[in-house]
Amino acid sequence: QAEWDQLQDRLTDLDWGWVALGFLAQLAAMACTLTRWKLLLDGQEMQVPIKHLIGAFMIGRFIGTFTPSTVGLDGYRMYDIAKHSGKIAPAVSVILVEKVIGFFVLSVLVLATLPWGFAVLPASTLAAVGALYAVPVLLSLVLLSKPSLIQRILGVFFRPGTALGKKVESAAAAVTTYEAQRGKLVRAVAIGFPVHLFSICIFICTGYAIGAPISLTDMLFVGPL
Repeated sequence: QAEWDQLQDRLTDLDWGWVALGFLAQLAAMACTLTRWKLLLDGQEMQVPIKHLIGAFMIGRFIGTFTPSTVGLDGYRMYDIAKHSGKIAPAVSVILVEKVIGFFVLSVLVLATLPWGFAVLPASTLAAVGALYAVPVLLSLVLLSKPSLIQRILGVFFRPGTALGKKVESAAAAVTTYEAQRGKLVRAVAIGFPVHLFSICIFICTGYAIGAPISLTDMLFVGPL
């Protein structure tokens, strides 16, 4: 009961200006995500109206509420686009490339915000975190610069002769399309940064809205992690 009273007091004192900014940050993050998705679909020559993408994204977000990580959102988006276009392999390849981009962008943001972690963690821990995240940055950078490597890596784990292997091989082959679509791929990577930065802004705005004792640099450090 005491905690419930404290919660009521906190919600009564909400700063609605910060709540509104947090809501706008959420919309901006979603808009950037949709723009990136559209760019990657265009790279596979899959012309899907943005209105359809918004609907698919919102349904996927709802399903994702009940599934771990982004499994529900990504799974539904693959299913919807494959059903809409009749092209399964390209629909899967778009999500594969998008995951690599997200992996790269988040890892870069972690490394870029590490200096602000000195107020929170010891230098030895930050060095370990930096070393840990330097690996995915390099790995995903190589994969983005040479998408055909994704095809080779997947070929190692899935036997080409099996039914599943053939489907994976088709999706991996579709990924190589982006080697001839460098411009769209670079723009998709660039849009990945505001996607995650706006997501961090949601945390910051919410913290200020409830009057939490947070600092901007702490949130910028913790957000990507």
